[in-house]
Amino acid sequence: MKLSKRLLTVAQRVRPGSICADVGTDHGYLAVWLAKEKNCPLVYASDINRGPLEAAKRTVENYQVQQAVHLVLSDGMQSLPVERIDDIVIAGMGGDLIAQLIEAEPRVRDSSKQLFLQPMTKAAELRKALYRMGFEIDREIVVEDRRFVYTVMSVYYCGKQREIDDWFALVGKVDPQLGGSYFGKLKKAELKKAEGYRKAGNHCWKEHQKLAERLELMGKEEEYGND
Repeated sequence: MKLSKRLLTVAQRVRPGSICADVGTDHGYLAVWLAKEKNCPLVYASDINRGPLEAAKRTVENYQVQQAVHLVLSDGMQSLPVERIDDIVIAGMGGDLIAQLIEAEPRVRDSSKQLFLQPMTKAAELRKALYRMGFEIDREIVVEDRRFVYTVMSVYYCGKQREIDDWFALVGKVDPQLGGSYFGKLKKAELKKAEGYRKAGNHCWKEHQKLAERLELMGKEEEYGND
């Protein structure tokens, strides 16, 4: 089975042989790939709507992985046996929704579990929420899929709740030497915000202009991080 670059980047992070969950499975492609390529003995493919689960059922049957992939109708992770799951994938949603799903499920606050998150939007909002809830971002990988650029986060629970600054929320742990396209995307967004606020007479345009200038330096002489 061939996955999109976006989904493949997420799937490759899952630990081989783990029991995992694909939350918001859509057509079930990622869940089937995990069962076949990562030798995951059990994959829970969940969705809040019956339509995607019906599509996922056809995919599962087509690839004959009915014994490994279990389809679950669930609002987020509520109907999943989270205590049995090692790795959890939440991909293809807005960062705000991903944060809501994690916050609503206390069983994921377990340091032995790995979460692999791929926000389509609002990555900064997701990063802030994760750290407030006591999670740590271990690594981020940038992936370009067609004309879009995404980040894939590897996350675990450490129990240390803290606030992160706006800069770290914006860039996360994306490697400055490998995230050029991602920083370019962020820079354009900050410049657009700056222009909008400037036209509206709001002085906060200067802050967004400074962020855009700082993003321009990423991968050159800029050091980044969050101490």
